[in-house]
Amino acid sequence: QDGRGSYSWTNGNRYIGNWKKGKMCERGVMRWANGDLYDGFWLNGFRHGSGVYKFADGCLYYGTWSRGLKDGKGVFYPAGSKQPSLKKWSRSLEYDDTGKFVLSRS
Repeated sequence: QDGRGSYSWTNGNRYIGNWKKGKMCERGVMRWANGDLYDGFWLNGFRHGSGVYKFADGCLYYGTWSRGLKDGKGVFYPAGSKQPSLKKWSRSLEYDDTGKFVLSRS
């Protein structure tokens, strides 16, 4: 399964975008049944590269991903807020400017 196309899972999730060897790759959009949406780049079925993740509750994350995990710098907007916060991630763990791990919802 190579090229551009779409697939809908029985649980309501749907992907529209590029495929390579049956896996999501390059550019694509995934909409989960819970209302979350990711629009960005994929590699071997994982979010990988730059993209935007829109949470069903209204939060937004613009940033980079590595093998499905937030990785590198990104901008997070809490639901209903126009005030972004710059975040740094390593394998979906958030870090502050001193390199310490931060517990947060984003």
